[in-house]
Amino acid sequence: PSAPSLSQIGCTSKTVGIVVNFSRQLSLQSNAENFVRSELMNTVGTAIDQAVISGSGANGQPTGILGTTGIGSISGTSLAYAGVTNMKRKVADANAPDEGISFIAHLLSESFLKLARRRQIRVSSFGTMTRLHHVQRSFQLICLPQH
Repeated sequence: PSAPSLSQIGCTSKTVGIVVNFSRQLSLQSNAENFVRSELMNTVGTAIDQAVISGSGANGQPTGILGTTGIGSISGTSLAYAGVTNMKRKVADANAPDEGISFIAHLLSESFLKLARRRQIRVSSFGTMTRLHHVQRSFQLICLPQH
């Protein structure tokens, strides 16, 4: 394993918001408030996911994980067992505990890996697969240590 190193990055707070107009007729329905609240939470959650994963860093957006230097990812045809295990090894070499390694994948990538598993490729040893919807780049896998 490599020697630990510390560095500092600058962070600025970001805000996401949403405004919804709905009719009086909807407000008279039973559970209308819960329905609208649920839809708002889903919409804001999706916006946060998109910003955290693939934010451009421009126009007030945060720089997402995909735009951060030093973050390893696999995409396209290189998404195979050897590439994923190599990525996991690099994270472990940076002193991340093995049980704390997670993956972020588009739903298509997760399906691809599940199909690979059926073909007797050991996908189960990869760690926790976290599904985040609406990631713009399909067939991409990002390996992150959990803190």
